Amino acid sequence: VTNLPGPRTPMYLLGSRMLEVYPLVTGTGNLATIIGVLSYEDAIGVCITVDADVVPDPEVLLGGFSRTLDALLEATASSGS
Repeated sequence: VTNLPGPRTPMYLLGSRMLEVYPLVTGTGNLATIIGVLSYEDAIGVCITVDADVVPDPEVLLGGFSRTLDALLEATASSGS
């Protein structure tokens, strides 16, 4: 898992404000699964890269990731934080 701190202030490209940013981390060496996390303003972007020869069902990983994130968001909302 990478954790790439991004800018906390808005960025622009050719005069247009970037709304979202997602990291793309390519595979190197013997890594079968790579998760990139990049912060931008008050949000994060996540990208999951897998080696299809080693990870035949990345949707299972993505589903677990999504369910866990939903549970964290729900716990945060119910705690008043």
